[in-house]
Amino acid sequence: MSLIAFSGQPLAIHWPTFQNSFLPLMQSGEKQAKAYDIPTPDKQQAASADWLMYLLDYYRAPDELGVVVLPLKGVMSRNTSWYNAYGNAFLSALIDRADREESVKGLVLDVFSPGGTVDSTKALADSLYRFTKPAVAHTAYAASAAVWASAQCDVVLLEKQAATEMGSIGTLQYHTDLRGAMEKSGEVTTIFRAKGSPDKLSVNSFEELTDEGKAAIQERLDASQKEFVSDVRRGRGGKISSADAFTGRMFSAPEAIRLGLADGFGTLGDAVERVLKLAK
Repeated sequence: MSLIAFSGQPLAIHWPTFQNSFLPLMQSGEKQAKAYDIPTPDKQQAASADWLMYLLDYYRAPDELGVVVLPLKGVMSRNTSWYNAYGNAFLSALIDRADREESVKGLVLDVFSPGGTVDSTKALADSLYRFTKPAVAHTAYAASAAVWASAQCDVVLLEKQAATEMGSIGTLQYHTDLRGAMEKSGEVTTIFRAKGSPDKLSVNSFEELTDEGKAAIQERLDASQKEFVSDVRRGRGGKISSADAFTGRMFSAPEAIRLGLADGFGTLGDAVERVLKLAK
């Protein structure tokens, strides 16, 4: 997990591979996820007073199975953005609503994400961990915060292909010192602070990074790392075989399974079937 300073908000993200896809197609012959269907008018009317229930119906795959397939796609953040379908807060609300809905037997978390903000990822992970029905994660690419969330499911299945990756459990923050570049360009930036707020934006690209600033960043990174690792261990329930899983590396599918980050291979349809088996 990378912790990147971006508009004042730290991010937890693995940048090398990123695709903002929605729901991947299942293999030929398998039933498609309900996300490809438009709810009938009667269902829309019935759900008008319950927007969360409307979306749960929208993502059932298919209705009679009682399994909800929720997309965790793109860059994760607290709220919906250009880069993701739903924010972590809204996904948490959907998960909690699904837990209360009698007709829902369980859920599949359909993941393709490089991670996202540290902020709100724990809340999403906690929603999945306290979900009382079967939950299965399926992914071809889960990095950083996406692993934080996926690890809370009962089972994690990986798409069987050479390109599948999982990992990037770690924290870092970038700091760019622009003083040299600005000196060469002839630009001068002066920061004015109101009296009584000498620490306002003390870490920036236009002033020297102090030892105190470095220590504050390191403290925050270490706290985030501890929380991240603790939750992944909690979710995987003792399946992690080595601390090597937490060095920040990305792993191939066989490596992720060997380390205990995932349980095996399977398609999105297999994930739905696993939920139904666990629900019996």
